[in-house]
Amino acid sequence: MPTVRDTIAAIITAHAAAPVGIVRVSGPDAFSIGGRVFRGSGFNAAHAESHRIYYGHVHHPQTQEMLDEVLLLTFRRPRSYTGEDTIELSCHGGTYVLGQVLSAVLTAGARHAEPGEFTLRAFLNGRMDLAQAEAVADLIQARSARALRSALQQREGFLSRRIAALRRQALEAAATIEAWLELDEDESPPDAGSLRASLSQCAASIESLLRTSEVGKIVREGFRIAIVGRPNVGKSTLLNALAGRDRALVTPTAGTTRDVVSDTITLGGFNLTLYDTAGIRPAKGMVEEAGIQRAIEMASQADGVLFVLDARRGFTTGDQAVLQSINRPLIAVLWNKRDAVPESRLRKLLDTQIATNDVTPVLTVSALTGAGLDVLESVLTQHVRQASESSENEIVVRERHAEALRRALESLQASFRHLEGSDEIVLAAEELRRASDHLGAIIGETTSEDVVREVFARFCVGK
Repeated sequence: MPTVRDTIAAIITAHAAAPVGIVRVSGPDAFSIGGRVFRGSGFNAAHAESHRIYYGHVHHPQTQEMLDEVLLLTFRRPRSYTGEDTIELSCHGGTYVLGQVLSAVLTAGARHAEPGEFTLRAFLNGRMDLAQAEAVADLIQARSARALRSALQQREGFLSRRIAALRRQALEAAATIEAWLELDEDESPPDAGSLRASLSQCAASIESLLRTSEVGKIVREGFRIAIVGRPNVGKSTLLNALAGRDRALVTPTAGTTRDVVSDTITLGGFNLTLYDTAGIRPAKGMVEEAGIQRAIEMASQADGVLFVLDARRGFTTGDQAVLQSINRPLIAVLWNKRDAVPESRLRKLLDTQIATNDVTPVLTVSALTGAGLDVLESVLTQHVRQASESSENEIVVRERHAEALRRALESLQASFRHLEGSDEIVLAAEELRRASDHLGAIIGETTSEDVVREVFARFCVGK
């Protein structure tokens, strides 16, 4: 682990010109370094109060050149983000002036912070556990209301408290079994029924959390929707219409799209990533064949599919072939180009029997004029909301957490098997301690140094 005995500094705001930028200094020498670079009325490095704002100027400690007019914020340990003495210099937000202020702080004795090192120190100093620290990154990266709410709940410790309770349950069960092993031969062990009931409840709770991992993936990464159909049915125009900009190239020539083109939109507080795929048909050349293969792969990886048909041509054998290639849930069947056919034909198209389940909405739209897109957006919002519903207050949004839960469940199930044979009872206790370790890895209580380093290496510098 990086040492926590030194003092670190970094720009903690975006590395772009802005009205305000902030340089944070954290560590045992934070206030003395502040005294070397900051000149302002009332500030004394040795006696400055916590949670105060001081007005003044930053000067370079060697040249004494004035660099910026700033506000200095103070945070005495442990009442700071990192749990250490911390100052923050609120500067004008130009990239050059921020760089100069940071350089002055580094010259005064600070070390440049590594990626995620402020949050790493908060974890090491007990200000947050590992799951809460990961939620900080999720807060920064949240691109929808649902993702933000999930990250806030995890940052506040909702998931951590649940995991900690399950871990205590496993440890208490292991301690109970180990106490049995200490009984004299003439003493009878307690009834194992209550122990099995407790472990069953623990396993059920882990299984319940694991079921939320798919929801968590949607919340964190967004819902992936593949737009699939024959060439020239209007898939690219539909992507552009939903995205509100010309994201995909549109021409009258069939087979224009040769690769997967994507864009992300927000509907109902959720992120939806739309993928415009190459039209699926017998390929005419190696390039088109590669594009069609990518289209099929994307459709198989997506969370849902929009199946687009040409209202002018009706349901063709080519459409049937495309439909048979889809192995993911159909969100909707879209008769596109409704502006090009009379109303009477649209009614007949809606009555056309298409080989799909009865609950899949069949809509008529015009990607060109926008007609019917409001209904499509409502269908998309409802579908994603249903896919993101969970009966649990806490959801598992990271694969690291899900994998740890899976391993904990495997150990719990193994402990059940060992409990069945009295000669294997010691193995049951060992498996329960393994389950506890796997659960502890989620919140950082039993996590290896390598895993901790990997988690924080994914943070940006300044966080």
